[in-house]
Amino acid sequence: YSEHEFCHILEGSSIIIDESGNELKVNKGDQFVVPAGFNGEWQVDDYCKKIYVIYEA
Repeated sequence: YSEHEFCHILEGSSIIIDESGNELKVNKGDQFVVPAGFNGEWQVDDYCKKIYVIYEA
């Protein structure tokens, strides 16, 4: 990621795993920012619908 990403989860869930192996489970209604420079992955087991905005600081 070269920009910050604001996310709002509308439906479903995901697990975000950073390069150190830390996990964050996000669910419907959650809002968060993935910071610029993030290195990791999203795991979507079934379904996840989100609104997101990408911006540079």
